[in-house]
Amino acid sequence: MRSRINLATRPVENQRGFWVTFSLLLLAALPLTMYALTAGVLTWQLRMTTRTRLSELQRERRTLREDLNRLAAGLQDPATQKLLAQNEYLNRIIRQKAFSWNIFFARLAKNLPRSARVLSVSPILHDDGRVEVLLRMGGRSPGAIHEFMKRLEEGEHFSQVVMKSQEQRQDGGDDPVTAQLSTVYLEGD
Repeated sequence: MRSRINLATRPVENQRGFWVTFSLLLLAALPLTMYALTAGVLTWQLRMTTRTRLSELQRERRTLREDLNRLAAGLQDPATQKLLAQNEYLNRIIRQKAFSWNIFFARLAKNLPRSARVLSVSPILHDDGRVEVLLRMGGRSPGAIHEFMKRLEEGEHFSQVVMKSQEQRQDGGDDPVTAQLSTVYLEGD
């Protein structure tokens, strides 16, 4: 038979619950600690990579700014300015020569009613490529001019048709009504 005698000055306490709880908390904290440590290292690496890339971009920006300043200084050179002016002049002449009068007049005649006629045509080539056309029209009545304007607006080759002025003569003549029109000519197919 065994006897349970405690000869210690303090009685023995059961600490098993404490150690089990402590072990479980330690096991739960270990993966969290590993995750936090891994996330910290990855964040540090990403930060260092970002700093390196930012330094490279700043160097590249300085280089590009120096190149831009050098090129801008080259454009301010009088010889370069003269050459640019000549190029602009030649490009304007090329655009004017590329304007097809035959196609323009064919499209204009297609929209012209029998009771109206074109007295003068003045094309204006804008730098953005638009062709504005100023037309001086003559007609038997204001209705003929308005019909012509309506046909131009409904067609696919003219837009922004605006009447600048209209006069009606009392003496009769070939064209009792004259008008100044402005339109944008669309050169496409």
